[in-house]
Amino acid sequence: MAQNLKRTYGLRQLGDYEAAVVLTEELATQALEAAVEFVEQVRGYLGNSD
Repeated sequence: MAQNLKRTYGLRQLGDYEAAVVLTEELATQALEAAVEFVEQVRGYLGNSD
C-alpha cells in the first residue's frame, strides 16, 4: 500500500510541476486502481463496509 501511495504522489507532483511531462491514460488508470485499493483497505481497517 505504501508503495502505491508513493508512486501516486510522485505522479501528481510530476503532473503539477513538470510542464514537459505527459501523464498517460495507463499511468492515470494505475493511480486510480491504487486509490481504490487504498480506500478499500482503510475501510477494512476501520470496520466500515459502506
